[in-house]
Formats: sequence, C-alpha cells, structure tokens
Amino acid sequence: MKDFEKNILELEKIVKKLEDDKITLTESIELYEKGINLSAKLQKALETAEGKLTVLENNSSKDETYEF
Repeated sequence: MKDFEKNILELEKIVKKLEDDKITLTESIELYEKGINLSAKLQKALETAEGKLTVLENNSSKDETYEF
C-alpha cells in the first residue's frame, strides 16, 4: 500500500504543477502524460483491493472468519 500512497502524493504534485501558469506547453504535456500513467496504476490498485474485499465478503457470508 505504500506505493499507492506514494503515487497519490505524486499525482497531487503533478496537479499542482499543471495548475501553475508558469510552465511551458511541453512541460504540461509531459506532466499530463505522467499523471495519466499514475492514474491508471492507482485505478488498477483500487480494482485489485476491491476484488480482495469482494472475496473476503463472500467468504465471510459463509461464516468463515479471517485474522489479519
């Protein structure tokens, strides 16, 4: 999960830089591309976590318990 938090922080930094009107068009495009890539990684991580939660929920409905 550390990578998830790290990527969120990086994406926030990118957004702040993109909101700055002092960067060039080239820099904006590079940051946008990096942001899109990070966003895709974050989405995949969320989908993976959602899948794990679904499995846990399905298993818990069968009266099974898990220790974390």
